[in-house]
Amino acid sequence: MSGIRLTATSGAAYRGANRSGVPLEAVLASLQTVDDALSILEFLARTAAPQPLARISRDLSMSKPRAHRMLATLVARGYASRDPVTAQYGFGAMCGSLIAQARAGVTLSQACGAALRRLWVNTRETCYLAVLEADRAIVIDKLDSQLPVIATSGLGRALPLHGVSAGKVLLASRPDHEIDVLIGRSIAAYAQARPRDPARIWAEVRRTRSQGFAENVSGFRDAVAGVAAPVHWSQHGNVAAAIAVCLPVNRFRSTGAELRRAVLAAATEASAALDAAVDAGIGPLAKRSRTGA
Repeated sequence: MSGIRLTATSGAAYRGANRSGVPLEAVLASLQTVDDALSILEFLARTAAPQPLARISRDLSMSKPRAHRMLATLVARGYASRDPVTAQYGFGAMCGSLIAQARAGVTLSQACGAALRRLWVNTRETCYLAVLEADRAIVIDKLDSQLPVIATSGLGRALPLHGVSAGKVLLASRPDHEIDVLIGRSIAAYAQARPRDPARIWAEVRRTRSQGFAENVSGFRDAVAGVAAPVHWSQHGNVAAAIAVCLPVNRFRSTGAELRRAVLAAATEASAALDAAVDAGIGPLAKRSRTGA
């Protein structure tokens, strides 16, 4: 643990620069909280397996109550994970999402941006782009609907692979030998998402592969529906992302067929743009192979 220490020089510097009236002690407490949280993340990143609270507390010289509070916040934000059976803590999927956005997500968003905006204009619904990180779908770009009643997903939000349309597309893109593991992890992480029966989720995987798109009706959030299709690195390449529309169920029931056509067209446009970006050597996309991410 790196620790934060106040020196006479730093205290004097703070008092000279402070114009907000915030007590020095309060600022130091906030800095210590940030330092403790980062120390925990660094510790979890170095360990090969989930760790119990007692070891985290001991190795970081942090009291158990404080370590527990830090971990609870990190788990709530997705930066740490907690095994519901063993109560041990591991590195969270949201850490991977930051890397995805910095390395791949930004360039994916740029390459697919025109297709995403056209889908948004054509459907007038919330549209987003998601990538697979660990065992979750991470939203890396989105445009919110301007209609009075909308459904939306926050930028950077983690979504269940088995409960939302984009997650289903990303799940179906993986090799069969990975899917059982991903299904188990997704069910464990999102107990409220439906369906929960692995056999039914496998049926969704096969359906998604066959028809080229996935749908969700109240699978993760009540009264929210969605349609998603895969964006490929190239015409026959691996899936890079899922492009999706989410909206209230009542509008989905009357516009489902139109939405499916619009999403499939957007996926085709985004795939072509991504293929062109790879050919043009735009940023890190030039390092992607023609056959996969």
